[in-house]
Amino acid sequence: MTSTSTPMFSRSRKVSRTARSVRPVSAASRVVGTSSGRLLLPAYSGIVIVFLVAPALVVVPIAFTTSPFLDFPPPGYGLSWFAVYFGSDVWLGATVRSFGVALATAILATLVGGLAALALARSASRWRGTIFALFLAPMIVPRIVIAVGLFYLFARIGLVATDLGLVIGHTVLALPFAFVTVAAVVKSHDWRLDQAAATLGANRFKTLLLVTVPLLKGGLVSAFLFAFITSFDELTIAIFVSGGVKTTLPKQMWDDMILQLNPTLAAVSVVVFLIVMSLLLVAERLRRANR
Repeated sequence: MTSTSTPMFSRSRKVSRTARSVRPVSAASRVVGTSSGRLLLPAYSGIVIVFLVAPALVVVPIAFTTSPFLDFPPPGYGLSWFAVYFGSDVWLGATVRSFGVALATAILATLVGGLAALALARSASRWRGTIFALFLAPMIVPRIVIAVGLFYLFARIGLVATDLGLVIGHTVLALPFAFVTVAAVVKSHDWRLDQAAATLGANRFKTLLLVTVPLLKGGLVSAFLFAFITSFDELTIAIFVSGGVKTTLPKQMWDDMILQLNPTLAAVSVVVFLIVMSLLLVAERLRRANR
């Protein structure tokens, strides 16, 4: 009896000592979480935001400079470099082409990604995880690898230096963003509404068009905007696929930076910054409204 009770008493003493040593640590962690932690997290977040945003904001005053060089701070302010941008056929042609390619890319990526997300949400196949990973692969694989592969493929089928080649290449990169955005919305969709429409005589196409799509329109619009931004801001695919003929706005900015570095590039950067930020704010507002 004594031999069996002694280990039990020793274990109970160890447990009590461990509990005593854990209590101060948990109490200290609660103090840190309630007092200094609440102050450190906003400060850290503010430092990170400033670190990320400050380089982009420096471009804004340079775009309004009167100097022929990229000087900071500018010696004077004016709109001469914006006039150069809006008066150049090369810049405007690249801008119009970027908008057209981005619009086609957004439509195609939203259509394919949305239908794939709906199909996977209703599927019980064991290949769901593999298909999901396949759609996310362009987000993981380096873009230079995708660009080189598309270049060799398009060179064989004659799609280099074509708008169709740019649309296909940009769709490959924008597809994961559209797919994930729609999949997140479909996850909370009530499929009983689709079943109710089917019991009232609607076929699958009418159910999709008149019931499912209106209920998921917030996610679909967000997916469209994210795909549009991805295409509008894409450079790597344009370098390899455009062939120097079908120049997009990021590609023209790249060429201008290499050949002649002047404040026109800063003016164009401000225009792109305003467009992208506006679309991101709209997408975020739609995402919150869809909740």
